[in-house]
Amino acid sequence: MRKDIVLIGFLIYVAQLLGIVFHLEIPSLLIVLLLAVTMCFICRKNNETSLVKFLIFQIAFQNFFIGLVAHASGNTSSNLSFLTQSPTVLCYILTIYVFLKKKVDIIDKLGIMVIILMLFSIIMNMNNGTLIGKLNYFRNYSIFYCFFTIGRYYCSNKTLREEILDFTEKYAVILSLIGIIFMFFPFDFFEMLGIKEIYIAKGSPIQGSFTGRFTTTLYKSEINRIGSIMFEPINFGYFLILPFLSLYYKLKSKSMSSSMKFIIVTIGLVTSFAKGAYMICIFSIIIDVMRKLFMKFRINDTKLKKKKMKLPRYIFLLAILIVLVTVFSLWYYKNVGAAANNHFYAIEQTFKNTLRKPILGYGLGMGGNYGAQEDGWLSTGAESGMMGLIYQLGYPFFIIFASMFLMIGLKNIKRHENFLIAFLPIIFLVVSIFQENTFTPQCLGITFIIAGSIYGISALKKENNSIMHRR
Repeated sequence: MRKDIVLIGFLIYVAQLLGIVFHLEIPSLLIVLLLAVTMCFICRKNNETSLVKFLIFQIAFQNFFIGLVAHASGNTSSNLSFLTQSPTVLCYILTIYVFLKKKVDIIDKLGIMVIILMLFSIIMNMNNGTLIGKLNYFRNYSIFYCFFTIGRYYCSNKTLREEILDFTEKYAVILSLIGIIFMFFPFDFFEMLGIKEIYIAKGSPIQGSFTGRFTTTLYKSEINRIGSIMFEPINFGYFLILPFLSLYYKLKSKSMSSSMKFIIVTIGLVTSFAKGAYMICIFSIIIDVMRKLFMKFRINDTKLKKKKMKLPRYIFLLAILIVLVTVFSLWYYKNVGAAANNHFYAIEQTFKNTLRKPILGYGLGMGGNYGAQEDGWLSTGAESGMMGLIYQLGYPFFIIFASMFLMIGLKNIKRHENFLIAFLPIIFLVVSIFQENTFTPQCLGITFIIAGSIYGISALKKENNSIMHRR
């Protein structure tokens, strides 16, 4: 990493430390904002991976740092929530900087439309809901576009993408090893690391034991879990999805190093007990196997036929994915149940309520886990990312939002290079119906940075080809 980026990153953490110790969280966040702007001017050229590496590092490290410092200094203020958004601030600043420099295309136009519609919803429901709810969901429903844009600009060729993947894989190995070791510690140990302070900051105070979010039910048995230094098990599981699939793809190279990394990350993923992450990884591999079988047995004698079969083939794979998710979900509901029951109940009840306000929804921040529930917690999209979005912003907004995921995924998989990773945005969208956390920065950040990188490469190659053709 560049030394100047390391220095700015260090100053960001110094600013946060002082803000926590002296209870100056908001001024500290403003300093972080200024330092993020400084980063942009230092790295004015594209293809700057140091910024991306720091952003990925910060996504996973942020909770641990804030919790540890807050616990040591005795800061249990809810204002800590401002500092938990430091990675988000950096992400928005980088996105604005890149957006002002690049040409606007269809994805950018849809991204702008998503943001404008959310701002419109906030204005129309100014006196309803909570500010925290509105800010949380504004972030969740726009942050994927920010990560995608950053990936397109700062990792716009294959070499840089491989560099980011290599960094992410190594980081995932370290986090997985820590997570495995953490499984053997009592909850008192995590209190010393500031886990209570972090969840006060999140607006979800926790009890002094492995209860609630730190337990899961597996075949009717309750199991304790912890998400490494991220604390949140679901977010940690989702964070490991991309490095897991990247390392799985590299197994064919028969490299001992890649195999060892894969084993460690797999154990980290399994011990997170994040069932949504399990689902995404398993379905990604199944879809990839079916794609290969489909390509092996299809009959294509000409290039024209091959070209015509591309889109139907991908639509077919999407249909298979939806069927797999449906069948697995019904099986899980009937045979395992327990903690998953809330998700199914929420989907059913929220769907009924969305039909009452299908166009504009109930307003941003009026549903989901963080919203002001008008119809009761599980009837407003809580526990379901997709239904929470539709409940708050309506079906037209969801169509625009989903079309961005589909356009990114469908364009990227046409490259026939690491299909497992290229198809991920589409799988995230489908599986979001069962997991509210899906759209948070910790869960989809790395995936959309890489998605942006692949998408950006496609655009550059197309542009280069057109230039060569003109010559």
